[in-house]
Amino acid sequence: MTGPSFGTNLGIIRWIAPVDINAQPAARRSGILIGVLCGIGAAIGWAAGFVAAKHGVAVGFSPADLALHRFLWSGLLLMPLVLRDGLKNLGGIGWGRSLVMTILSGPPQAMIAYTGFILVPLGHGTTIQPACAALSGLILATLLLGEHLTGRRILGGAAIIADHSLSKSINSCAMG
Repeated sequence: MTGPSFGTNLGIIRWIAPVDINAQPAARRSGILIGVLCGIGAAIGWAAGFVAAKHGVAVGFSPADLALHRFLWSGLLLMPLVLRDGLKNLGGIGWGRSLVMTILSGPPQAMIAYTGFILVPLGHGTTIQPACAALSGLILATLLLGEHLTGRRILGGAAIIADHSLSKSINSCAMG
């Protein structure tokens, strides 16, 4: 069973068992099960993060405080994996790429999101952020990684857009 080839090893990709389309049915089911379980775990983690962030804002934490806690504790938890894979090139990611990811996606995204939780209801963050992440991932994977844009992916992206358009219409009608 071989994983996707992106030119370099992108850290977590090598830890997740990819589904080989030529594998035996039992192996495919196992890969699909792993994918479903990872999806459920991500949804639970993301939901818990929203609730914790909103609670933090409610008790007086600033967006900077929340960002610090978000990265400090998860960083300490994952540090053994980084040390195991080596600090020289950060487990295959490389120092340059990790600095770019840190500057462009880590703390700035957290600060913007947590500032938004001060200004708008939590429900907006719990729907808009995951949808934007999924659509951005779809677009970037197509443009930067050259992944094939299948009909299933187009349908999924269209469903996300339709859902948000419908939700906005319903909310606008309900508010008068």
